Amino acid sequence: MSTAESSNTIKEAEKIIKFVKNHHIVKAKFDEKRIAANIPRSLTMPVSTRWLSQFNSMNDLYMAKYVLIQIADEENASLKEIAPKTNSAAVLTLIKSNAFWDRLAKLMKDIEYPSNIIGRL
Repeated sequence: MSTAESSNTIKEAEKIIKFVKNHHIVKAKFDEKRIAANIPRSLTMPVSTRWLSQFNSMNDLYMAKYVLIQIADEENASLKEIAPKTNSAAVLTLIKSNAFWDRLAKLMKDIEYPSNIIGRL
């Protein structure tokens, strides 16, 4: 995966994380479904200078993939009304994008080993 593609994938992941964390209704639905699905960790923003933080953030997002897709499918009309509408529609499209999830999985695979080594140090 190229550096530009990795950077773009991280930015897209951050968009989704910010959308969930910054909208109380979305966050409440996410936490309810996350707990029901036995996903122990919530979403966290990555710290750009910390590899382990980036890996953990991307991993938490990937673990919540089906919860996010379920929310996007069930609440699509009401979520699109969240201002700004263009941003919410873009995030919902991103959540439903198989290409995004494939890139995220590839990125996680690429950074997992060095992140764990650096995290131990």
